[in-house]
Amino acid sequence: MRVSLLLFSFFLIHSMGAVREPSASYRLGRIALRNIPKYTHINGTEIWLKLDSLEKNAIAPGPGPAIIHAPDFEYLCKVFYCHNENKRYCEPLCTRRALQFDYKSFFDRLDNINSTEPTPNKEACLKDCIDLCGPNDCKKQCVDLVDIHFEYKNRKEMHLSLLLFSSCLLLAVLAKDTALWKDTIINLKRIPNFFYVNGVEVVKKLDALEEVAFRPPLTPGHGPEYEYLCRLFYCHNENKNNCNELCTEHTKKVDDKLVDEHIRSINSSQPWASAGKKECDKLVQIHFSFENRVEYEQEVKELFKPSEPFLFWKGALVTLSMVSDLKHIDAWGIIQHLKTFENTTDFLPENEYLCRIAYCHNEHALSHCGKVCAEVAPRIDHDIIEYVIRTPAPPAPSKDACKMECSAMCGKNDCKKECSVLCAVHFSYDNRKQYESDFKRMFMRIFD
Repeated sequence: MRVSLLLFSFFLIHSMGAVREPSASYRLGRIALRNIPKYTHINGTEIWLKLDSLEKNAIAPGPGPAIIHAPDFEYLCKVFYCHNENKRYCEPLCTRRALQFDYKSFFDRLDNINSTEPTPNKEACLKDCIDLCGPNDCKKQCVDLVDIHFEYKNRKEMHLSLLLFSSCLLLAVLAKDTALWKDTIINLKRIPNFFYVNGVEVVKKLDALEEVAFRPPLTPGHGPEYEYLCRLFYCHNENKNNCNELCTEHTKKVDDKLVDEHIRSINSSQPWASAGKKECDKLVQIHFSFENRVEYEQEVKELFKPSEPFLFWKGALVTLSMVSDLKHIDAWGIIQHLKTFENTTDFLPENEYLCRIAYCHNEHALSHCGKVCAEVAPRIDHDIIEYVIRTPAPPAPSKDACKMECSAMCGKNDCKKECSVLCAVHFSYDNRKQYESDFKRMFMRIFD
């Protein structure tokens, strides 16, 4: 069976999904920028890009991690305490505090985030600020920084947005045993141990090559990826009969856009007549000259076999198997629909849809319950919604408890009247407890 590089690539693309969009990395974790949720009081994408830039440009003038990482700690201080302003010379305070910052204390705290509750008072906030300096003394700066932070009227709302963003940051930072390729997170620990192919090495190399290809201001290009795949498949990662040089020449004749179009439409039973036929003939001859050609080819295909359906939502990777056992809701359909709201700063459609799912059991938008959700959507505080879906409570034991939970979604706005109607509809369903339990378990699994 003759298998071309493009045919081989079909398996990779089919398995790994769409072509990568711009991404940024921080603390060994990386996330596609479009997967960072939208927040009301902070710009998560801007923060992530800044952290990415600061970490890549950090130069250690002396020993110790506190010096190496001072720039990103300083920036995080300016975001949190100064609200990205220089009120009362807030920024120089962060600069001085960053030199006292304790690297270990920061990551101990990051690895143990277990709450999305904003700091309740100045005393608690001051303690947090001082604790992050570890054995170093930064009390003087912290006293002034906390005073400035508490002068802002939206202090709690902004803090909540930052904590929600931290959960997104934590997902990426903890993904140290993963690689990102073709917009898919790949768990390196789950790659099989092959005899002929080092699957972990292959995936990490493709990840690195794609990262370079898509880093601004360079123009995206897949040349290095295709050349590496060519050497992997035809040359078996050896340079038999100048195979590597043939791949280099072959890659020069590949058109990125054309190849991607062919990959998505190719008939897997037919060989692809590619540009650079002269090189292809020689490459195929080399591939077939290996005695273990069949076994090697099987391992490579196994490495990139099609995976289960997945998508990214609010910075989290969601797979079909994570929610397929929830029988009282269409969990996968709900997540797919919620995904459509991500590329907009208008929170109303998502607020309305979540309301209909939670209380109307996905009734039509034009139903009475659906209309009530449309009325209440503008009054729902979206950051509170973000908090609730990440920290779901058990099913409401009574209508009154349901009304309180519903009214809390509106924050400072009054929606008690609408919540009374919504909870009455919700409690009219016989499977109300099972439905609500599955609905909340869905979010628990995604953000656990």
